[in-house]
Amino acid sequence: MNAPLIIDKQLIAHDFHVAMHGKLEPEKIYDVTKTLVASRKSYPAKAAWPA
Repeated sequence: MNAPLIIDKQLIAHDFHVAMHGKLEPEKIYDVTKTLVASRKSYPAKAAWPA
């Protein structure tokens, strides 16, 4: 039996913050971590391709 994969957004955001500390500006780190933990995607699920 395979258990379902559970992704913890908070853990990913924390790991990103720790890894990028001192490498990126704090504002950029904050923006990315805020996006990582967002409950909604910031882009549409279906792309509009030209015909």
